[in-house]
Amino acid sequence: MTTTTRRLGLLVALVLVSTCLVDTTKASGLCQFSTTQWSTLGDVLNCFRAVPFNETVRQTTLQTLSSAAELYAFLDISRQSPDPNLPMQVDLLRGLQRIGERSYAHDFDFHQDVSHLYQQLNDAHTAYYPPDCYTNFVVRQGLAPIAVTEERNNKTVQTIYVSSFFSTDVLAFYSSKGIDLTTYIGARIIAINGQEAVPFFQQFANRSIGYCKDAGVRFNMAMTMPNPNPAQSTARLSYWQSRSANGEFPLTPNITYTLQLPNHGKVVSLTLDWYVLPLKNYTGLSSFMTDYYPAPPASSSDEQSNILRSFNPDKDLFQDAPERLSGPRSLRTGQWYQERDEYLRQAKSVRDQTHEKKEKNDAVFTLITGNSDLSFWKLNDNRTMVMYLSTFAPKFGPFFVNLAKGFEAAAEQKLDRLVIDLTNNGGGSICLGRALIAFLQDSLGYNSSSSQNWGPEDIPISRLATTLIQNAARLGVNNTVWSPAFYDDQQDIPIANTNTSSFIPGLPHLRGGKLRNYSHLVHINHCGDYGYKLKIRQDYKASEIIILTNGFCGSMCAYFSNHIVNYDKVKSVVVGGMIERPQMQYSSFPGGQVMDSPDIYSSLNSLGVNTQCCSTPSTDFIPRDLLTSAAFRYTVREVYPPIPAYSTSPVEFVFQGASEHVYYNTVAEATQPALIWYKAASFFSS
Repeated sequence: MTTTTRRLGLLVALVLVSTCLVDTTKASGLCQFSTTQWSTLGDVLNCFRAVPFNETVRQTTLQTLSSAAELYAFLDISRQSPDPNLPMQVDLLRGLQRIGERSYAHDFDFHQDVSHLYQQLNDAHTAYYPPDCYTNFVVRQGLAPIAVTEERNNKTVQTIYVSSFFSTDVLAFYSSKGIDLTTYIGARIIAINGQEAVPFFQQFANRSIGYCKDAGVRFNMAMTMPNPNPAQSTARLSYWQSRSANGEFPLTPNITYTLQLPNHGKVVSLTLDWYVLPLKNYTGLSSFMTDYYPAPPASSSDEQSNILRSFNPDKDLFQDAPERLSGPRSLRTGQWYQERDEYLRQAKSVRDQTHEKKEKNDAVFTLITGNSDLSFWKLNDNRTMVMYLSTFAPKFGPFFVNLAKGFEAAAEQKLDRLVIDLTNNGGGSICLGRALIAFLQDSLGYNSSSSQNWGPEDIPISRLATTLIQNAARLGVNNTVWSPAFYDDQQDIPIANTNTSSFIPGLPHLRGGKLRNYSHLVHINHCGDYGYKLKIRQDYKASEIIILTNGFCGSMCAYFSNHIVNYDKVKSVVVGGMIERPQMQYSSFPGGQVMDSPDIYSSLNSLGVNTQCCSTPSTDFIPRDLLTSAAFRYTVREVYPPIPAYSTSPVEFVFQGASEHVYYNTVAEATQPALIWYKAASFFSS
């Protein structure tokens, strides 16, 4: 099907929907927003609810999500998690059916319900994003919370403090209301809306942060998450501070904090309004509605090929090149956390030293080499090097230059212990991660014939998947998730594109009470093998390497860390979480591979499947183009632990507890997490 045909079909469907969605002549004054002006929560919600519910949008959306869910690797197992440490009972298809039976007055409420259903899966790789007009707003709250585990009244407790990480727009907004937020830095948050602070944030994290399955990691994500870079004072804003309609949209205009001022000062009450930062200008309801509808679909077979095909290491090793992306990433936002502007996630610290608790320590961090993506540091024991990797989607040229420099320095300075800090690393390139595994395995004494930089993986086999696999073989398309030639088998032997036997009919697995067939243990072929060519100058024993995270080490970061922990027996250390949960995962949403809806459509079209909206009855098993600018994503391939037995659960549902669990014991540690490097180094055996 040509792109022109898809566009015509979609335009016809949009005309039918738009004629009955909203009467803009009755909406004067609504939806007038500017990126240079703050907006109130009430004005934004009034705009959202000026769009009436539309049954056609509901039915086509639910049909598409249900059909595409047949590609979802965890559709069955999420109905009943086999691991008690990762509890979950979410029947996605039944949930979508129930949403189809509810009554709605407003379109926004329908999309919020769908988004909330997907959040319950606690998987950043699987989500539903409401139409762009709803998500082009970021809702902000003033205080930046951090959790400190400390002794109080002869008892170990967790305390929530106000940190100094505020973005400039937050300070400016509250200053315009006569509130200087910096005066509250170091204050203890006793309660929020009358509820004790720690339980409040735990409940918020479990209800509203649907990105990972470990409750301790979710709690960390409710807190402000500083980046462990001694050269910079930046942080990921917490999901309490900054959210959009992708998450829990607040329905009350303000929040009341009960605070104890610094240095055991008096207890005060502080009420802070939510405020909204528009990310796009709108001149009224008609302008707002232009972002309700999808942009014309682009022909992206070339783009899909670029996304899925790894680069040639001999030619492209030291220049930027397309890679296979494991996500999580929304094509509409470019960032997994769905915020549209870099500064919304990295706030400059406005540290007020008179309010921050100070610690005397001997921590020294000597920069060896690096940039914001990858940096190397020497600790003052003159034995330990810290490799801080913030992303698996770096600029490739500088990445490999810094990687070589770091390990050359380790050899020259005899730094024989290595801490790999993966804090706040949301993943990126599958092949880069596998290359780094191969690179490190070389230092552990492996070679390309004795090491393994991949894990066994599977895709679910459904009616839709079977059609895609057969079409890939018939049409000679070898670069999609459903192309046999995209994979090697468990013996690391390439699969011919015409050989569908590793996929069809598949092997049955009983999960969540459902019997479904899956492929025969495959993995992407020749992915990251260039890592074996990057010879490391400093050799390490497994006992001399430690993985350090705050639990938010997701997607390819999880794949990487799980692999070297489970295969190579490297120790892991996790920081933060909840004191009542002594065990905590060092990684999150390992999945296997995520695909966003534009990539799913692109793959289906390249495999000869017509996704044109509404061209066939809704009972069809083909996911159709959405009538709105909404988007979705699914985990389409799962990865197993090493040497899986037939009944082994995928890693996503196997608790990966850290070897050691430490806490932020001071405000200094919670705001300067590089201090945790010294705690991690204390776990080396020699």
